[in-house]
Amino acid sequence: KYDLLVIGGGIVGAASAREILQRRPNLKVGLVEKEERVAQHQSGHNSGVIHAGIYYKPGTLKARLCVEGLKMSYDYFDRRNIPYKKCGKLIVATDEGQLKSLDDLYARGMANGVPDLQIVDGDKIAEIEPYCQGVRAIWSPHTGIVDWQYVTECYVEDFVGFGGMVFTNFNVVKIEESPDDPEYPINVHSKSIKRIQTKYVLTCGGLHSDKLAEMTGGSRSPRIVPFRGEYLLLRPEKCNLVRGNIYPVPDPRLPFLGVHFTPRMDGSVWLGPNAVLAFKREGYTWGDVNPLDLLDALMYPGFRKLATKYMSSGVQEMMRSIFIGMQVRELQKFIPEVTEFDIERGPAGVRAQALDPDGNLVDDFVFERGSGKSAVAQRVLHCRNAPSPGATSSLAIGKVIADKLAEEFKLYVAPAAGVFLSAVAGVSILAGFSRTIMSAKKTDPSVFENTKPANVALLEGGSRLAMRALGWGTLYSVVGVGAFCYGCWKLSGASNMDEFKLKVKEKFPQVPRNDPPKSRTDFDGLTDLLKYLSTWGKE
Repeated sequence: KYDLLVIGGGIVGAASAREILQRRPNLKVGLVEKEERVAQHQSGHNSGVIHAGIYYKPGTLKARLCVEGLKMSYDYFDRRNIPYKKCGKLIVATDEGQLKSLDDLYARGMANGVPDLQIVDGDKIAEIEPYCQGVRAIWSPHTGIVDWQYVTECYVEDFVGFGGMVFTNFNVVKIEESPDDPEYPINVHSKSIKRIQTKYVLTCGGLHSDKLAEMTGGSRSPRIVPFRGEYLLLRPEKCNLVRGNIYPVPDPRLPFLGVHFTPRMDGSVWLGPNAVLAFKREGYTWGDVNPLDLLDALMYPGFRKLATKYMSSGVQEMMRSIFIGMQVRELQKFIPEVTEFDIERGPAGVRAQALDPDGNLVDDFVFERGSGKSAVAQRVLHCRNAPSPGATSSLAIGKVIADKLAEEFKLYVAPAAGVFLSAVAGVSILAGFSRTIMSAKKTDPSVFENTKPANVALLEGGSRLAMRALGWGTLYSVVGVGAFCYGCWKLSGASNMDEFKLKVKEKFPQVPRNDPPKSRTDFDGLTDLLKYLSTWGKE
């Protein structure tokens, strides 16, 4: 039984689960993944680029989260010692006809707040990439590369360290209301007849996000249509031709970006990808066919409208998939030295492309609640669409999702109670002292008035005040301190006193006794305690 169950062990699901538990360690959170390991599909089959946020329409969630995610990703990599390379990216105009589109793209990047973006001429292009030719280019020095599959595994490692549980080989086939447990009203069933009960559900299903939404009464639109991107590999002896990312100026008439040069963390260079319809949701080759998945795509009106609109370019993409030479000609526009003998077939990835019924690509991130008044509809949040730059934006997306869960599901009530009890503690202690003084003044004014000799008043009044202070002060202080300690315990997320003590020891390691100049005062300890409580209670 869980407070929250996250469905989907890709990078967005892992980042979201990590963020939720990092904020609220008292929650019991589970993460389920249908494969044997996390990050086996889009999160593990991608170009590995850390995007800067140039391409995306200003003002969209996609644009904002990419720029935020860029900084958050590099900070996280540094903290976790994750290898990466900030090799930069050139977006190259190879002829005069592309210059207007390049200028529009530069303006879009500047509007999005992409750091240190520059327009460079042909000489500067040659300085950055000696084998690349072009008329003009956009230079993005903060674009980089990383192994996103490894990053996802690090997110999951953090999640487990915060107390989360991961279930692999858990292929969700049904999400239904529980008839016998109102506290955990949702049952999530797997293909292997396992069941998990939970209060709330977050789905980050990637290639299956529309099917998960349909399980909770949601619409299948936008529908996921799988597009395979096939890469070529530059032979090792030719990898010196490419230093960083080299991208084309996107054609605004076409839905996909076009082929590009992408260096990898292992030193290899990927060329591509193209974009062809996959015959299976996880169809990485032409031989991977699932008749139901294929029929689902072909029967969807949105796909048929898209195919009709881009019939010519779609046929060309399929031809490039079959005949490598056609793709090489595109690559030679940037680096003429590349020949058909320098390349070989490489890996492929499948993109979960969301399409609306009119055939338009759903290009922004989409979050959606279930429809209806049932517990399943009201307690499930779907991440319906998280396309590229979903990996770069993953930490920022996790923050957005955690905020949505807190706002819509009120998941963080218990820690809020801890904050309230801690506040009550201070008020109770002050009330104890005030009650003591007021009671003493009411029953014996002579204690506070100069009507008796000073030595008698001091002796009699002091003894009475001391007795009352002992009684009332003890009562209120015990209540106040008790409430404060209970509030600290709730804020820490500990399940028992031993766990609470361990958390405190981890936060407050002993100061070495042989270091007198840095010895700590009681005030230092109180300051640290308040800082610690503020991290527990932060929203």
